[in-house]
Amino acid sequence: MNRLRGLLTVALCVGCAVICLAGCTNGGPEPGPRPILPVRMAEGRNQHTAGPWKYVVLVKGAGTRSVTHGGHLWRQGNVIVGARRGQVMRTPWGLLRWHGPVPHPFRLGPPYSSGWLPA
Repeated sequence: MNRLRGLLTVALCVGCAVICLAGCTNGGPEPGPRPILPVRMAEGRNQHTAGPWKYVVLVKGAGTRSVTHGGHLWRQGNVIVGARRGQVMRTPWGLLRWHGPVPHPFRLGPPYSSGWLPA
């Protein structure tokens, strides 16, 4: 039986969210934790890059009850689209979960979470 052991730390500050998994093991072949880069979640377009990875988070209505997030993910210039809602992918920013396609044009309102967002 796989057991998830570790510490989940969520630190929030004005205009950003940092999610860290420390000492996390799930019985897989990876030894020890990987460093996880912070994800900025401020109003507007937040772009992050790490090696061949690119991650863009769009935020509308930050600080309101109707805040809307949409995340786009690329690796080596290729768009990554989830196969099904709830799919999880390991990235330099930690685990990201697929919430379905991001509406175009991106707007405030349902769906409030779309694309790749921190799991």
